[in-house]
Amino acid sequence: LDELRDNDFVYRWNLRNVLARDYNLKVKFDCALDTNAFTMTAAAYALRSKVKEPVCEGLVVWTGPNILHFDHVKSKKNSLTLENGYIYLGATWGTKFFRLSLKNLASGKFEVDYCAPRSIFTRKDEIETFRNLQRGLRDPELYKKLFGDRQP
Repeated sequence: LDELRDNDFVYRWNLRNVLARDYNLKVKFDCALDTNAFTMTAAAYALRSKVKEPVCEGLVVWTGPNILHFDHVKSKKNSLTLENGYIYLGATWGTKFFRLSLKNLASGKFEVDYCAPRSIFTRKDEIETFRNLQRGLRDPELYKKLFGDRQP
């Protein structure tokens, strides 16, 4: 309880570190949960460098503090995979939500790409709705536009 109080009642933890030796990177994924939001951030560090600052860093996921919305993306075992030059953030049921390009991270560019689960959604309008929801989960201002002041 003292640790939580010292951190202004924000619970923080390291989800996982991903080593990408081919790109000379270690990508650290950290989570934070408070009464207002759940966030996941990523910071990319050069493996063989004396510089301790990240090459780049940024927000991967932002959502409300409801466990129904973030529980499936916080699993160490299921949520982060390294495939074909990308780190994918997925759900426990195998759907990929977002990806980070290792090439971009190595060059100092933090950019999150969206993955549409075409195996679940087949119609264009369903895919577009899912993409809007993905964007809403990454941007607090867009979330307010989509959902108002309603808690997720």
